[in-house]
Amino acid sequence: MGYEAEAALLGRLAGRLSDEAVAMTWGDLNAGETGLAHAGLAGWLEVERVALTREEAALFTGATGRTPPLVADEPPPGYTFTARGGAEPPEHEERLLAWAARLPEVRQVLRAWRVPGRGATQPAAWVHLVVVDAGTPPHHVVFREPGVHAVAEGEELPPYLAAALAAAEPLRQAGG
Repeated sequence: MGYEAEAALLGRLAGRLSDEAVAMTWGDLNAGETGLAHAGLAGWLEVERVALTREEAALFTGATGRTPPLVADEPPPGYTFTARGGAEPPEHEERLLAWAARLPEVRQVLRAWRVPGRGATQPAAWVHLVVVDAGTPPHHVVFREPGVHAVAEGEELPPYLAAALAAAEPLRQAGG
């Protein structure tokens, strides 16, 4: 089963919905628990008071069959990213690198420091990007930790993930 709508929506919600909520939703989808993922996502959106744009609301409704709790016209909050951060890497980074080394579809693992802008809801933190072969659905390579995002090579990314990727520092290359 494909999760194209869910993947597009979760990519757009990265940085607005908590890192934990995104990781848990990806984990539920990857485990085949679609109903749980959809119910959980609806709950997270409501609890965290994350408004969806009209385009995101259409994705949400198409994927879940539900009406989103909040819809707004304003653009999502901005973040900037740098290769150097203000904290030690998270504890799960070594496990992430070891896990990625075992997956042939992983091209590289990168890390960027997230700096919240005005109106941002998430704190400064490390964000990891797992780049997989073009055509590999990102939900096939879920590492269930906050702030880890899988993206396919050459994929058009939402602004948050595109900015993180542009600033990120490689930690591991394919075959490395």
